[in-house]
Amino acid sequence: MRLEAKQSIPEFLNGFEISVEGSRVRLRKQEREYEFEVEK
Repeated sequence: MRLEAKQSIPEFLNGFEISVEGSRVRLRKQEREYEFEVEK
């Protein structure tokens, strides 16, 4: 999965629920959750 800068973010992608809060990207799928910090 690859997301580019300024790309509109879908609510779901490849079975993951995606949420963006400021510089944090959170991916959820069933009981798994991944969180990434994005540098500007």
